[in-house]
Order: sequence, then C-alpha cells, then structure tokens
Amino acid sequence: MSPTAYISERSLFVVIKAYLDKSGQEDQELFTLGAVAASDDVWAEIDTDWDTILKTNKPPASYMHMVEAIPLRGEFNPARGWNDEHVFGLVNLLLSYLSVGQPKDRYRYCHFSCSLKMNDYRKLLAETYQLDSPADIIASACVRQISTWYFEHYQGLDYEGHYYFDQGEPFEEIIKAK
Repeated sequence: MSPTAYISERSLFVVIKAYLDKSGQEDQELFTLGAVAASDDVWAEIDTDWDTILKTNKPPASYMHMVEAIPLRGEFNPARGWNDEHVFGLVNLLLSYLSVGQPKDRYRYCHFSCSLKMNDYRKLLAETYQLDSPADIIASACVRQISTWYFEHYQGLDYEGHYYFDQGEPFEEIIKAK
C-alpha cells in the first residue's frame, strides 16, 4: 500500500494510484491507453472484492488479464475448465462490479480512456504538421485527465501520483519522463 499521512493539522498527503494499459498499436486504426485511478483506501476495498470475485468464480481465476482470457490461454486455458462462455461471464461480473457495485464512494474511483485515430494522425503528418509521437500524445492526455479528476474530487489534499503498468508497456517510460 502507498502511504497516506497527516503532514500538519491542515494538510493531508495522499498518494493516488493509477493503473494503465494500452490497446492497439501505432499501425492500427486506434491506439488507446486506458487507466483506472483511486486512493489507497478505495484500492484496498477494490482489491479485496476483486479477489473474491476471481476466487469464487466457476472456474476460479487468480487474476484477470484480457490478453490471456480472450484467446483462452495461460490462466484461462481450456484444460483448467475455461471456455468462451466462462470468460464472458467473469468479464461481465468484473465489469458489473466496477460500474454499479463497489467502491462505495464513486467519486474517489474513476476510469479513463484516451484514444488516437491513427489514420487522422498519419494524415496530419503527411500535411507536414509537427506532432509528438502517438504514445506521447496519448500519455499526456491520459495523465492530464487523471490529474484533473483528482484535483476536482480530492480538493484540499496534497498530490503525489504513482502509475503502474503492464509488463513491457511502451507508455511507462514516457509517463515517468513527464
């Protein structure tokens, strides 16, 4: 867990956590970065509930990773009892939890998505516009959305952001640099 501490009588230091993952590639139609963000108290609740959903599911899962679930590999291998219907059911349970279930304080948990239409990006480049890389554009937009949300819903708190990435995530170095 990240630290949360009182610094002085009128100041509370809170670390906001954001988990980010990309979808698509620069050579495809859409290039997307998705994120979820919350404070430690909210993450503790989500982690507990998420783990319960995974472990009580039939068949159970120790984690959810769509890159394994959709093609039925790794944790979601048919030899472990998985099929398309089971994956759809688990995904539906998890999405239902995130959209209508917990956490109790909806304003302290948020989903973000930033996409770039790559055909439009390539068209602007062909017209000689000077543009940042697609990953830079998306990373900047997503971090800006997370920061704006945080400052609107956690007013009066000091800010420190921690971002967590999937293995080999190309956005990690860009966001760390910013």
